[in-house]
Amino acid sequence: MPRPELPLDPNDGVVALFASELRRLRAECGNPGYRELARRAHYSVTALSSAAAGQKLPSLAVTLAFVRACGGDAQRWETRWKDIAAELAREAEPPAPQAAAPYVGLAAFQQSDSELFFGREALVDAALRKLDSGRLLVLFGASGSGKSSLLRAGIIPAIESGALSDQLHKWRSIVFTPGRSPFRECAVRFAGALDTIPTSLYNELCADRHNLSLLARRILVDAPAETELLICIDQFEEVFTQCTDLAERTAFIDALLTAVEHPDSRIRVVLTVRADFYGSCTEHPGLLAALQEAQFAVGPLSTEELQRAITQPARRADCVVEGQLLATLVAEAAGRPGALPLVSHALLQTWHRRSGNRLTLAGYQACGGIHGALAQTAEDTFQQLTAAQQALAQQLFRRLVVLSQDAEDTKRTLDLAGLGEDQLPVVHALAEQRLITVHSSTVELTHEALIRGWPRLRQWLDEDRAGQLARQSLEDAAIDWQRHDRDSHLLYRGARLDATRSLDELSPAAQEFLATSGHAARRRSRLRTAGIAGLATLTALAVAASIIAGVNVVAADRQHAVALSRQLAAQSRELADSDPVNARQLATAAWRVSPTAEAVESLARFLAERRGVLVGHQGAVHGVAFRPDGESLASSSTDGTVRRWDPHTGAPVGLPARGHDGEVSRIAFGRSAMVTGGKDGTVRRWHPDTGQPVGAPLTGHRGPVLGVALSPDEHVIAGVGADGTLRLWDAADGHSLRPPIAAHPRDAAAVAFSPSGGTIATGGQDGLVRLWDATTGAAVGEPMAGHTAGVIGLAFSPDGRLLASTSGDRTARVWEVATGRSMLSLTGHTDLVHAAAFSPDGTRLATASRDKSVLLWDPRTGAQLGTPLLGHTDEVCAVTFSPDGRELVTGSSDRTVRRWDATTGRLIGSPLTGHSGRVYGVAYLPDGGRVLSSSADHTVRSWDPQLGTPVDPAVAAHNDTGSGLAVSPDGTVIAASNTDFSLQLTGHPPLTGHTGRIYSAAFSPDGKSLATGGDDGTARLWNPISGQPVGEPLSTGRSAVYTVAFSPDGRLLATGGNDGLIRLWEPATGRMLGDPIRADKEAVFGLAFSPDGRVLASAGNAHQVRFWDPGTRRETGSALEHPDVVFGLAFSPDGRLLATAGGDHAVRLWDPVTRTAAGAVLSGHTDGVFSVAFSPDGRQLASASFDRTVRLWDPVPYRDPHAAVCQGLAPMDERLWQRFAPDEPMPGGC
Repeated sequence: MPRPELPLDPNDGVVALFASELRRLRAECGNPGYRELARRAHYSVTALSSAAAGQKLPSLAVTLAFVRACGGDAQRWETRWKDIAAELAREAEPPAPQAAAPYVGLAAFQQSDSELFFGREALVDAALRKLDSGRLLVLFGASGSGKSSLLRAGIIPAIESGALSDQLHKWRSIVFTPGRSPFRECAVRFAGALDTIPTSLYNELCADRHNLSLLARRILVDAPAETELLICIDQFEEVFTQCTDLAERTAFIDALLTAVEHPDSRIRVVLTVRADFYGSCTEHPGLLAALQEAQFAVGPLSTEELQRAITQPARRADCVVEGQLLATLVAEAAGRPGALPLVSHALLQTWHRRSGNRLTLAGYQACGGIHGALAQTAEDTFQQLTAAQQALAQQLFRRLVVLSQDAEDTKRTLDLAGLGEDQLPVVHALAEQRLITVHSSTVELTHEALIRGWPRLRQWLDEDRAGQLARQSLEDAAIDWQRHDRDSHLLYRGARLDATRSLDELSPAAQEFLATSGHAARRRSRLRTAGIAGLATLTALAVAASIIAGVNVVAADRQHAVALSRQLAAQSRELADSDPVNARQLATAAWRVSPTAEAVESLARFLAERRGVLVGHQGAVHGVAFRPDGESLASSSTDGTVRRWDPHTGAPVGLPARGHDGEVSRIAFGRSAMVTGGKDGTVRRWHPDTGQPVGAPLTGHRGPVLGVALSPDEHVIAGVGADGTLRLWDAADGHSLRPPIAAHPRDAAAVAFSPSGGTIATGGQDGLVRLWDATTGAAVGEPMAGHTAGVIGLAFSPDGRLLASTSGDRTARVWEVATGRSMLSLTGHTDLVHAAAFSPDGTRLATASRDKSVLLWDPRTGAQLGTPLLGHTDEVCAVTFSPDGRELVTGSSDRTVRRWDATTGRLIGSPLTGHSGRVYGVAYLPDGGRVLSSSADHTVRSWDPQLGTPVDPAVAAHNDTGSGLAVSPDGTVIAASNTDFSLQLTGHPPLTGHTGRIYSAAFSPDGKSLATGGDDGTARLWNPISGQPVGEPLSTGRSAVYTVAFSPDGRLLATGGNDGLIRLWEPATGRMLGDPIRADKEAVFGLAFSPDGRVLASAGNAHQVRFWDPGTRRETGSALEHPDVVFGLAFSPDGRLLATAGGDHAVRLWDPVTRTAAGAVLSGHTDGVFSVAFSPDGRQLASASFDRTVRLWDPVPYRDPHAAVCQGLAPMDERLWQRFAPDEPMPGGC
């Protein structure tokens, strides 16, 4: 029964007043129950009832959900919430005296901000090392990844302080963005350094590509010979988006490459490029070739780096970041591409709302957080403008963005001179809030994050996108016309001019261009002869216009679908952590609207979590239970369903079981039956294999059934309910075994059988725990008193000597069953404790709480074990251990079931961590029972492939560079390369003979031979039993051997190395077969034979996978193109899949027959992936990465990610769709 709300006094403060207003709103809409509100709002009962409790200010998201569910004005309530949040932040403590903010907001860090630039120290060092070894460095990263800041506040200050030189020969630097004319921008910067006029330098640069080097020498003429010039070009993608002169673009790139490739060059060049313009860079042949060595990836900050970026600037300002705020920021931003400017902006706004010297969670929430701070600042600034200024702002923002059909939209630089006088006040207002940046003669968006983060701007850009693309093309043509001295040949004419008639919101330059084009067209018309020729011209114009209009309609529809899909995918990403169910529904909807790359990426993210986060319920999960054999997992929910899950894959099994009229509370799972209790007052039995109901409902309770239990022998079912009674039924035929037992005055919420089955424990709202004889129904001993609120959960220890209880008093207690004495009171949760479970060996006790955490305890001492299990976004209602004790499963009001490693507390399916260096090698034991990994930390580690748990202690004395890891076919010998150029074999002495590092190792299919490849330019064959070499070394000259592979029949050995050649050898004789195969321009990193031996696949530095016929040594079919270097590859055991590991941080699956992608990209690693391996049964794939982790993947769902995510997912609710995509037609369901 729902408990009545405590009365509120609005005079108790703004929080109480706000809560009373929410209650009044609820009353005005008919006073619906919180269960009904939860259904409407898609938030839990607890979250909504807490919002109106008056104890603390609810989050903005919960407030708006509450308001919308009650039919209130969301905009008015949002304003009201922000006012109260700001008032609370002010009341907490007055801010410290005004000081310079330690956060830069949306703007990129500059050189002057280097002392505030934290978190990228390791990346700066790596970039400097790469620049030290070459003259060109190209930083690729997503928008918002921090490329500009890395360059300006990290790399340049380090170089200017002598990082790559001594103090007497410090380098000089020139920094600019290319804009519309990269040569002009370059000339301006060089003119400043040479104290001359830019015009002459511009002409020199355009005249000859060698002149850039000559100008650099003029700058360095008086400097020592060791001094170099660093040319840094930020936002290099502007060369493609703003420079419309193809000839100048090509010449500028040629000049840069000539400058760095000159034998006597004293120039080094650093470019920053948005990752989605990588393809544009590769269109220039010279730049494509240079990128092989010059590219450098800038990914998201790691958790530790993000923490430093947040806390260290505050410390420099003698401030602290509140722990809750730090945890919230890290949870919302860690690993999220493009989040850095949003974090920085939110921190800047939080700084302005600080309490004394503390940056608080309340201040962060008041500014809207990373998901809302930017939108809130932009929207507040926009609303302060007059209506006329708002229209001008809309025109300005549209002109400040370059729309793209194939990549993300980008920002554009505008000349201030091209703006009208009436726009200047708008520019100043926007610049004051740092939404745009004004330079001496230009203006631009401060960061492209504004394009993604401000819904109003996104809406402006997506409205009439085809028309805006036409307007953008017109603006570019006008600028080009002005730059070429108003050349009449560049004017619009004919159908192109006619198609611009309806365009509005044009700049003065575009208006002049159109007017001149129109005047020229009219003049030509007057000069034409009239008659048939004129009629024919008009007809042609009309036909062309109609064709253009039709094309525009189709393009507009397509662009609208793409924009909507991207919007839904972005909303899915934002909700992924806080609302995983709705996030998945939005991801599937995005794919159905248009299968964009963003939609597929969102789906793939959820597939990576699939084993650990089980999604399907539409309501709170109140019960979880394993079948005693551990082969099935069941959950019960307030959505009225019981679901079964495969604990090996996390996939749903069968259809949801329905039968209760309303919510399902707890669940018990036996070998022969599942038992559930429901709000409808019944207990139901279900077949454990089919999920079908068994027999009639068990009735008798007068009110909801709150708890159920199944006796250990599965003969008796016990149920307790809101009527305070304990009832027992025969599990076979369902008849009542005895009259109800009056266990508690009301709300008997918990029931449990002792392991012997002879005793039943119950807990009630009266705070008591009572014991009953299961045979006679008589009370056993005195009630156990100690809790100060109702008892909610009970669990016996496996030996029956202890009983754990959980309560609304925020504690769990451990009782001695024999005496009824309270042994321990476990305090640590900050809200009521729902449930408890003992591990099968009795050494651990898990408790689940409304505070969203699970804690582990030693039930003998009361000591807390490890750290809290965090991840649920709402109260945790249920917890259970797997029968083998290795896994812990929880159910939550966030509508998910989560699976945890009971030993480490790691969410199952998350990366395997433990290595402290790059992970190079990965391999399965032949029985599939272990995954091995080798790392630069000098260890080989062993993992359980089911849970990802470390199995055996790490094996030391291992390599620090190569991937030399191999397992013999019988699994008895593991080979791993050592730093002393030897190969370590388990149970055998090391193999010695190589005179350089060993990069690779492979056993022959019969296990009688072992091949190794090394830096000494040889491959060697060994007898793994005797440890003796077999025959002479197989020499490749001076080329290091990076990879070795035996054919399935053992008759061939393939080797590849840094000369880009594949060599085929006959292992029996050591003879090389035929000439080497040219497979790559530079290096072959990986080789793999197909299971039937008919195909040899090679991976290398050329971003390709190529296929060869081992018999003819000829290439077969087309190569697979990769966006980056391919380090490793592996065929599945059945040969139907090929997995590749790349420098783009991704694992890709391919169909080796059709040579096409076999589903979505397996993304999740944050650095290059070096090797991959399939499990012996082909059902799992392991990957090893430079990010120091191993990941385990289920490859099957990635073949059709939409279908996989849809599996078990309930249809999207119409109200949810309208919340995220109002006025859009809802796509069909999964």
